[in-house]
Formats: sequence, structure tokens, C-alpha cells
Amino acid sequence: MISACGTYRQTQKPLLKKNKIVVHGSQEHFDVDEIENLVAQDPNKSILGIWKFKLWAYQLANRGKERRIKQWMHDKFGEPPVFYDAGLTTRSIRQMTGYMNKTGHFDANVWEEKIEKKRKIKLKYHVEPGIPYRINAYDYKVSDTTILNMIKSIETYRLMNVGDVYNAFTMHDERDRITAHLRNNGYYKLTKEYFYYEVDSTFAGNNLSITLVLKNPESQDAAKGTQATHQRYTINNVLVNSNYDLLRKDYTSMDTVNVEVADRDTSKHKVYNYQFLFEDEFRIKPKAITNALTLRSEDYFSQEKIRNSYRRLAEMRTFKYTSIQFDELNQTDSLGNKLLDVNIDLARAPMHSYSVEVEGTYSGGDLGIGGNLTYTNKNLFKGAEIFQIRFKTKLEDQQLATDISNKDRFLFFNTIETGVEFSLTFPKFLIPISQEFFPKNFKPRTNINTGLNYQQRPNYKRYITNLSFGYEWTQGRTRHILYPVELNSVRVFPTPEFEQILEEEDNIRIRNQYINHLIPGLRYSIIYNSQNLKKLNDFVYIRGDFETSGFMAKGIHTLFNTAVNSDGNHELFGIRYSQYVRFNIDFRHYNILTEDSRFVFRTLVGFGIPYGNSTDLPFEKGFYSGGANGMRGWGIRSLGPGSSTPANSSLERIGDIRLELNMEYRFPIHNFIKGALFADIGNIWTIRENTSFVGGQFNFNDFYKEVGIDAGFGIRFDFKFFVFRFDGALRLHDPERAVGDRWVFNEISLGNVVWNFGIGYPF
Repeated sequence: MISACGTYRQTQKPLLKKNKIVVHGSQEHFDVDEIENLVAQDPNKSILGIWKFKLWAYQLANRGKERRIKQWMHDKFGEPPVFYDAGLTTRSIRQMTGYMNKTGHFDANVWEEKIEKKRKIKLKYHVEPGIPYRINAYDYKVSDTTILNMIKSIETYRLMNVGDVYNAFTMHDERDRITAHLRNNGYYKLTKEYFYYEVDSTFAGNNLSITLVLKNPESQDAAKGTQATHQRYTINNVLVNSNYDLLRKDYTSMDTVNVEVADRDTSKHKVYNYQFLFEDEFRIKPKAITNALTLRSEDYFSQEKIRNSYRRLAEMRTFKYTSIQFDELNQTDSLGNKLLDVNIDLARAPMHSYSVEVEGTYSGGDLGIGGNLTYTNKNLFKGAEIFQIRFKTKLEDQQLATDISNKDRFLFFNTIETGVEFSLTFPKFLIPISQEFFPKNFKPRTNINTGLNYQQRPNYKRYITNLSFGYEWTQGRTRHILYPVELNSVRVFPTPEFEQILEEEDNIRIRNQYINHLIPGLRYSIIYNSQNLKKLNDFVYIRGDFETSGFMAKGIHTLFNTAVNSDGNHELFGIRYSQYVRFNIDFRHYNILTEDSRFVFRTLVGFGIPYGNSTDLPFEKGFYSGGANGMRGWGIRSLGPGSSTPANSSLERIGDIRLELNMEYRFPIHNFIKGALFADIGNIWTIRENTSFVGGQFNFNDFYKEVGIDAGFGIRFDFKFFVFRFDGALRLHDPERAVGDRWVFNEISLGNVVWNFGIGYPF
């Protein structure tokens, strides 16, 4: 701060050092953060409220000898000093007073207090709210009885009621809510501008009455003295051009075909008609398009259905351009509603596409590079099916304390992973039930996936084959993922040296990590996300995962009384299969402070229970701790289980139980450069005592003594579409150490920082 004082000492103006809001009274009915946002003049930005970096960079060019780096810092990062401006203070008070009026505090008093010391000003804004005004009557003035009844039908969800404190912002939201409801029920031309409020505050005390008024539209034939009313509209014809070309003007040569779609959303089982333009043949089957459309003939006009149709057509990835337009007809239906024709133009995207991805990784001290080559067909069977082939390769230098097989290296990498994946996605449920049976808002998908993956690690080679069949669908903000069929085959080939270590290993759990096994399972996930991209509000993300393996296979063996192998285990296709149940919960809360800063909290809780054919969870399904996205003070798979310190460090650490809490404060530094302060708390444990991980068993009475704790600082380069980050963490509590010696504050030093490189945010 001393280096930043030169400029304001050369002028008579004092520097604005700090703003503070002081409220004298109850804050129950207004938001102090909103008042802070109304301050018209902010002091120079600082990092963590300590260092005014931008002011320092601005001053740098004016000190000492001229240097290009100084001028570059001045131009790139510099921010001129902010001097106190009395005019902006007056504007701030006026804006705060206006805000208090809008929140019902019409008698509020706002004034400023200046505290000047050494040519710096601390500015306090004092707010005295007074007694807020409350609503003692609420009514409507709507001449159209149909509209009035529709408004009253949703009164249960009204945002303000008698007894509430007056709030102009809530009144605007209520007007928007009613307008949206009417526009979703046929009122094509009605907008929120037709609504206004009449407020009467002549009552005794701090009370007022509110009347919501709906204006009628201007009559087009005012000479006759007729009174115009808001018209309700229904859909007449829906015409779809799935061969739309932006450069083509004339479509009269194209033929028209009528497509009937049964409606099973209601008990009437009606049939709705869609008209399609085509030439020669359909490149995309009409049913694939109608499954995505929520607009139907004979339905009332609905703005929500338009948005849903746009969104679902975009999710098909088959079209590069979508347009939904309406033509108003000079006709009415049998109920007197005006008619609209819907014209939907769809320009197809290229069917074939290729992409190449290159990535670098640095996690837990392991440096790696990888790449993907992907081919995509976006309309394989002319039903908007997406077929994809992905070739994957990854090289990594895995740091092991005991690398007993260092001979198979490529360049300086000792870990090689390569494979191919095939996926096929259908925009519907592949089941013997008509798609019209399901609600349109389900957005169903059926996924078929298979792949082969080869992994060469210092101590073993592994082949993983997978096959899965499952469904995805959405209900509001909740997404469901169900895979009733999932099959993973793992074949492991240890090196002779590593095989000898395994033979000498007494612990069955350790040996089972490196044997051939089969995982026939079922998996279900439910994901809820309350984020509203249009609003800067707090939100939560919750994901729950459940999976089980071997249940049906065991049932078949029990039914047919099949024999076990020499080890006393059942096999499927000649391979021992696993049996377990596994649960995992991921809960996140995003506390939005400003557009660029927030507190983020994450809690992970997971546990798995092996049974029957298995004594332990398969290696791929075990829980681990450490790395760039978890406990950042430890390398990946280097923490736990519990307080154990494995004698053989070449064996990777996994557990049956995981508990973890992560906290981050994210803040802006400059432009796309962001910062973060974080802390991580957690560990993994085993269900049973393990001779290789002594002290790793979960015990409810003292598990909290065995959590690892770290804290650190991160730099994130956020380009919106791409984020990469460097996080440095220091251990504060190390459960591997002896009881009483686990707090390691005396070892905090730059040399003990664990560096993590990651792509994207950790959570």
C-alpha cells in the first residue's frame, strides 16, 4: 500500500478507502446486499481485502527507471486511484432511498458519514428503515371474466398476500407470473405491459391497498365505439419443413404429407395432425420430429410449449437452424377463438463430423498427456439417432515408491492406456410401448454403449470390456439415469515380479484387486439442479447413485443349482463375478455473492457393501481419496484408509466408505484470471479390519480423529468455454501420523505444497 500512495499525495482530493452500510433497525424486509450494489462509487479493488493489486500496478510505471514490464503492467492490469466524489455520494443516497421505497419503507432516512484520515476517506451510509407499509387489501380490475377466472385459479401461488410488506419487485414478479400463465393458455398477443397496479395509501397507519388492473387493447375500429378485448388463440395447422435451406425461396414444388400422432397424455386418446413438406424422401423420419414437438393442432397457443419445442429440437443435434413462426388467420374455431397456423423450418446439420481432442494432466505428481479421435453420425437410421466411435489414448508417468517393473516405458511414460468406445443414442425409449404413452416433457433417451480398454501400468496389464444398455429422462429440474443392463469384464495380467508380491500377500482384499472379475450390474442415478441461468441466485446440486452387481446372476445359479469353482465361487462366462451394493451422494451448495465471486460447499458420502460371491468391492468400484478434485493436500489414491500407513506403497489405496467436505471461496483477480481459497476435509475407510491397512476400519466413535485436513490457494484461467487451474495445498491434519502429532502447522512451508493441475472446476 505504501507504493500506491504517490498519486493521491500529489492532488488535493482524498482517496476513497472504504464503503460501509450501517442499518439502524430491522433488516427483515430488505436485502442489505442490494443496498451495497447501489453505491455509485467503489474504492480500488483489492485481493482478499488486503492488497490493492490494480492500483499498485497502475503506480508501478511512475516509480524508478522506465521499464517495458512496468508499462505493460500499468496498461494491462492498472486501475487509476479512486478519489472521493461528493456528487456520486449524493446519487448513492438517492438510489438507496428509492430502493427502500420500493421495499415498503416509505419513511426511510438515508445519510452519509465521512471519516477522513491522512487524505483517505472511509464512507459510511446510514440507513434508518422506519416502519414498513403492509398490504391490507388486494383486488383485481379485469373486465374479461374468462381472464379474471384464470387469474383467480392460480391465486394459491400468488407471490404477495394481505399482511405482507409492500414490495415493488415482488409486484413485478407477480405480474410476470400472471402474464406467463395467460400466454401459456392461448393469449398470444397479451404482454405484461397491459397490466399495472393501483396503490391506495389513504388508510390509517402504515397500510395500503393494491389493485391489479388489466388494460384492454385499443380497438381497430374506434369510430364505431366498440370495446376491444384480449383474444384467445388456438393452433390450426402445424406445417414442418425439415429440408429448409436458408438460400432457397420457393417451396411450392415440394409435396405435403399428413402425419397422425396419437395423444396419450389425456384420457380421450385424440389424434393430432402434422403436415410435412418433402422432396423424394424424408432424410429424417417425421415421427422423430413430432416426438420432440410439444405444439399440436387444436391446442391453445402456449409460449412454454414453444420454448420446449425449440429446446428439444436443439437437443436432437440434427438441425443447425430452427425457426417457429405463426400466421394469424382471419378465422375462428367453434368456441370463437382466433386461429394460428404454425410454420416450423428446420435446416439439417451435417450428418458426419470428426473431432480431435488433446489434453494434459498433472494430478498427484503424475504427469500425463492424452488424446481422443471421435467420429459422429447424427442421423444413423433417419430417426435422429446419434452414433459415435471414440478412439482414446493416454500416457502417464506414474510415480510409485516401488516400481518393480520399469522396463516397459514409452518415452518417459510408464503407464499407457488406449481403447475404443462405441455408443448409440436413440431420442426415445426403446421398449415395446408406444412413445406417445409418455409425457412430452420426459425428453427420453436410450443409450447403448460398448468398448474395449487396454491399460499397461508398471506392475500389470489390464483389459476392460464393457457393455451397457440404459435410459435417461428428465422431469422438471430432475434427471434420471437407469441402466438395467451393465456388464464389465476385467482381466488382469501382473508382471512376474508383481505376481510374486501378490502371492506373498496375506491380505485377500489386496490380492482380489488384481484378479480377473466380472461385474454384471444395475445402476440408477438421480440428479437435481436448482440453478436458474437467468438469475444470479444461490442454488444446489444433488446427485445420488445406487448400483448393485450379481443379484440376477446369483438368482440364476440358485434356480438351476449350478456348481461353484475350486475357490467356492460362482462364475459367469468362466469368470468370477462380483456381488455388492454401492451408494454415493454428492451434495453441493453454491452461495452467490456477486457475479464473479461465490462460496461453494460440497459434501461426498459413499459406501459399498460386498456380499455373497465377493469379500471386497472390485477395485474399479472402491472409493479413493486425494487428487485435483478431492483432498488436494494428497496425491491421488494416497490418503487413507483411516489412519493406516501401508507397508507396501506400490498398492493403491481404496476403501468401502468415503466421507469428504470441500469448501471454496472463488473470487476475480483480473479479467479471465480467477482466484480461490479452499479447504478439504475427509478420508476413506474399510468396513472390515485389513492387515495391509491397519487402522483403516471405520469406527463411529473415533472416525473424526482420522480425517485429513488441507487448505490452499488456486489460480483459475476461466475462458468460459474452457477452464484450467493450478491448486496448491498444504496439509494441516495428517491422519497417518501418531495420535497427538497429527496437526502439522509447524511443517507449513512452500516446499511442502502439493501442486495439482486440473481441467475445469473441481466441483
